[in-house]
Amino acid sequence: MITAVLAQFLPYILGALALVGGVFGYGVKKKRDGRAAERAKAMEKRIDEMLIAKKVRDENAKKAAADVHADLGKWMRDGDK
Repeated sequence: MITAVLAQFLPYILGALALVGGVFGYGVKKKRDGRAAERAKAMEKRIDEMLIAKKVRDENAKKAAADVHADLGKWMRDGDK
C-alpha cells in the first residue's frame, strides 16, 4: 500500500529534489561569478595604482635631487626629515 502511494508521488518528489538542486546550483554559480568579478575589479584598481605610481616615479626621475627633496617636504612632517 505504501509502495503504491510512493510510486504515485515519486515523480513529484524527484521533481522537487531537482528543483532544489537547481536553485542551489544557481546560487553557487552566482557566488562564483561575483567572486570573479570582484577579483577582476581589484586587479583593475591595482593596475591603475601601479600606473599612477609609475607616473610619479617617472616625474621624480626627471627632476634634480634638490627639487625632489623640496617636493617631498610638502608631504612629510617636520620630524620625518
